[in-house]
Amino acid sequence: MERGNQNRRILQKFQCHAHGPQDVIGIIQSMDDITLKDLVDRLGQRNLQTKFSITNGSSNVNVTFWDALAKSFVQQLKLRPVEEQVIIIITSLLIPNDLTEL
Repeated sequence: MERGNQNRRILQKFQCHAHGPQDVIGIIQSMDDITLKDLVDRLGQRNLQTKFSITNGSSNVNVTFWDALAKSFVQQLKLRPVEEQVIIIITSLLIPNDLTEL
């Protein structure tokens, strides 16, 4: 139950900033889970997507990149294999109103 309370506090913090672009800094939790997915939406349009989770040490946030950004991100990670933690800075992030994922 403690984790649920912590997540609510995190979401409340983000909710205060949901009206404009934000910067987020975190450590990618698992490099193995980062893959490019090719999806087709209900209108038949192709979309590329990658999802991963980041942490600042006290909270976790799920991140989704779409299309060109997703493709570029996954390609860059494949070009530079890493054996240590990767710190990511996401600038001008628009946080959705439902705050379930970034």
